[in-house]
Amino acid sequence: MGIDSSSTGIGISLLDGNSLEAYFHRTFKHKNKYMRLIHISDFLNPIIELLKPDIIVVEIPYSPSRSGLSVLNMVLGIVFYCSTIKNGVEFVEAHPSSVQRACDIPFKVEIEGKLKNIPREMKKVMTIEYINKTYNLSLTEKEDDIADAIALAKCLKEEIDGGGEL
Repeated sequence: MGIDSSSTGIGISLLDGNSLEAYFHRTFKHKNKYMRLIHISDFLNPIIELLKPDIIVVEIPYSPSRSGLSVLNMVLGIVFYCSTIKNGVEFVEAHPSSVQRACDIPFKVEIEGKLKNIPREMKKVMTIEYINKTYNLSLTEKEDDIADAIALAKCLKEEIDGGGEL
């Protein structure tokens, strides 16, 4: 199971072999970040209980701001709690570059005649396009949490099969 979380939303996917079995998305709009954490837990826990995944993979959190990283780490703690403590499911983290590799997204692109790191928004669009093509979906940019969750699950599958790294 792949889980992509942010401070305001969560995407969840379940792969069985090469088959996408399920995916979910929810946005949490409560102004109080602690109430959002409760809502994330209330949404996530029943899905884990229902789907009973063998392993849950999340992306190592990144935020350009310290306060943003603090909130992402709190969300990650909720995901860990729901997976491991409440449901006894193994919990692993994937590096963002591993997910990027799993979706065949380059690390650098030519912009204005110079080779530069690929911009975040471009990665987002390329991930959605790759997931749509690979799994015959029609996700939009607003559903990037789902695409990222599927990419995480794909990354985990490749690691288990011996062809990738977390």
